[in-house]
Amino acid sequence: MSEKLCTLATCGPFSDETRQEMVDLLADDIPLSVGGPIFVNSEKVPTFIQIYGELKPWIYPLMALTLMFFKEIIKRAANDFYDFGKEIISKLKETKYQKLKNLNNKMYTVKILYGIDNIMFEIPVIDYRNKARFFLSSNDEENFALELLWFISKYENIEKEMSKVAHNTKTKYPLLFLIRILEDGIISISWHLYNTGDPVLHEIKIAV
Repeated sequence: MSEKLCTLATCGPFSDETRQEMVDLLADDIPLSVGGPIFVNSEKVPTFIQIYGELKPWIYPLMALTLMFFKEIIKRAANDFYDFGKEIISKLKETKYQKLKNLNNKMYTVKILYGIDNIMFEIPVIDYRNKARFFLSSNDEENFALELLWFISKYENIEKEMSKVAHNTKTKYPLLFLIRILEDGIISISWHLYNTGDPVLHEIKIAV
């Protein structure tokens, strides 16, 4: 991947050399350039990696594969969405899912190896004025893989819903979206006016 469509920045005690190591580890799967440190004015800020930019060029080629992946897993019905995690790691060992395994393993390795609390995807919505954030926080290998691959499988629908909201919201302020995976696998997309102090949250949900 030669075109660098995303930037990796960090919040925490990470040097330029460490950020380069992270980028090198992920380079075969995500087209990344090295960003700088993120400074947050708070004593209790979790360490995090921010991957910012256009996700579509590397996520879209994986969506069909993740949909097939979950179709096979969901055949064995689970009582709880996170029960699927028990089968995720063994399923990823199948040769046809090698690309998903590589991406997941490298991202999980970065999180654990460097003691990262969160991996945050920050995505421009329509343009670089509006932003969306999705956090990978779990240190559990199964749940981490489940949330990453589920996010990829639903990304096209997530993107469409956020674009629709941004187009239909008449405001001079940018929107900040938060994407979450709920316990039943439903995708929650909430948003508010960014940097206005406006506490009003709006939410839509994407069914499984």
